[in-house]
Amino acid sequence: ASEILNNFAPYLVDALSWKKIWGFLHVTEDIVSIFDEPHLVPFLGLLMSCVVLILANCTPSLSSSGISESTSGNNCSISDLDGSDNDEVLDDNMDKKDSKHFKAVRSLCLKITYLVLNKYENYDFGAGFWDLFFNSVKPLIANFKKEGASGKNPSALFYCFLAMSKSYKLVTLLSRHENLVADIFSLLTIPTASEPVLSNVLMFINNLLELDMERDSDIVSLERVLIQNLDVLLSSLHFLFSKKNASK
Repeated sequence: ASEILNNFAPYLVDALSWKKIWGFLHVTEDIVSIFDEPHLVPFLGLLMSCVVLILANCTPSLSSSGISESTSGNNCSISDLDGSDNDEVLDDNMDKKDSKHFKAVRSLCLKITYLVLNKYENYDFGAGFWDLFFNSVKPLIANFKKEGASGKNPSALFYCFLAMSKSYKLVTLLSRHENLVADIFSLLTIPTASEPVLSNVLMFINNLLELDMERDSDIVSLERVLIQNLDVLLSSLHFLFSKKNASK
């Protein structure tokens, strides 16, 4: 899998048609959802290396299109990608440079990543995979708080972070971006944040606290994620509870 990340040239993804990319991602999603661990794990690194390479290909394409990442709807939720309607999102007769196609592909890549992280939290994808993943979603992280405030449901990227918050091996990844955890906590203070978003932020917090309660865990890694953001956590929870009490 690491050889694919090192040697797979980005232009090879560009050479693929929308239909092939979309078809591959849907097949991968089905494989991840259906197959059990003994059958899938031997090929999991290979599959996810391909997914993250497709994800990485979307970022420069969106940047060159001139479309702001803060544009509403740039990061679909998991529920937005369910159903057969999405089979018509991409076809080979559409403009390969159309930003909405890259956004649809990116969101499906993130959905697959979430499904895998949620199901195989102890799998080691390697540093190269995570470097490419976080570089690919950097524009989304920069606008994460704004997107969280405007979306009806949590984004596919948020679900990836939620899966990371449950695992000792993955939780340290949340500290790769300095303000990421603080931005997630502070979603509780945004009046326009929907109930599904607020509920998942509370679940994210609960996951971190449960990891912290298990004393055989890596306390140092948890400190980088939880303790260093404790002030933001407490102030955000206080705001939420004060708001709910005032509305009674």
